[in-house]
Amino acid sequence: YTMPQVRAILKMLLPVSDPLGTQTINGFLKKPDDLYMRYYIYNYFLNINSKNPSLAWKEYSDKVKEVKKQFTERGTPGYETERGFIYLRYGAPTEIITVENETGALPYEIWQYNILTQMNHKDIADAVFLFYKPNQVLGDYKLLHSSVGGEAQNSSWRSYLYINSQGGVSTNSRAEQYIGNK
Repeated sequence: YTMPQVRAILKMLLPVSDPLGTQTINGFLKKPDDLYMRYYIYNYFLNINSKNPSLAWKEYSDKVKEVKKQFTERGTPGYETERGFIYLRYGAPTEIITVENETGALPYEIWQYNILTQMNHKDIADAVFLFYKPNQVLGDYKLLHSSVGGEAQNSSWRSYLYINSQGGVSTNSRAEQYIGNK
């Protein structure tokens, strides 16, 4: 792999990295060291599959390719978008609800996971992520709120999502139905 490809692979690993791994990767991205960057990537996949690290890489790169197809936005690779990041970290949601034309609301998506397994292998039932488009013309969906600890949690999510509402938020909105006070 070329150095730009190695840097891209490190960025692809950010969603599935623990805090120490994230710190290490960010250090490599700021101050590249070709040999150690390659060792880091190899050892990452060796820890997943000690008998066949190349198979572990192939399986993960297949997920990254799927994320690139689904979430690449205006030249930003899918794995660098917020939806792509969550998809790589937790897998495909059980249900995606896309709301483009709700009166008084910016466009948004709700991702529902019946069971979500965190990086510490703890399962969470009924996990929800709320993404929205703060700029309707440009840009990708941004993570506004989640019911998952360690992810963005914003108790004021309504004031960001319903900036155009006249006289309050409808209790019939999809966001209220799925998220409410989670």
